[in-house]
Parts: sequence; C-alpha cells; structure tokens
Amino acid sequence: MIELIITKTAEEEIIAICEFLLYKFGPSSVDKFENFLNTKIQHIHEFPDRYPLMKDGTDIRKAVVNKRCIICFILTKEAVVIMNVFDTRRNPGLII
Repeated sequence: MIELIITKTAEEEIIAICEFLLYKFGPSSVDKFENFLNTKIQHIHEFPDRYPLMKDGTDIRKAVVNKRCIICFILTKEAVVIMNVFDTRRNPGLII
C-alpha cells in the first residue's frame, strides 16, 4: 500500500474544525466528526481512485466527509497526500 501523508495545513484545519465544533455543538459533535473523518481518510488511502477530480485540468481530488466537510487530496505514485480539509460552515467561499 502506498504512503499516506497529511500536510501541516490539513492538520491545522482539522484542529480548527474540531475547535469550532466543540465551541458550537459540544464534545459529542467532535467525536462524531473525528470518527467520520478517520473512516473517510482510511477509505481514501485504500481506494484513492474512487474519488473524482475537483475539476478538469487539476490533479486534486475531493472526498465528501459529510454534507459540510470535504477532503482535498492528490495521488502520486508514492503517496496519497491530504492537502486540506474544508468545512463549509467556516469557509464556504473556498470550495472549488
């Protein structure tokens, strides 16, 4: 199996999303999000080709964690690289 890399940007965004969820909705929402996120990251690692490109002409793929959260990643010969995680409640204008 190829390597899984999570960029510092993605790690920081995951932390920020968890902090946002904790503040707005409480610890159970953070737990639920972390479970969904971990399951999706594992699936991306195992089956990266199953996820669509964000748009033509780019190598960035997207995976929907839930209706408000998207993981952006690239696939190389050596690794799956999680580039970023977007929560549309926090930054809706950034979704491509």
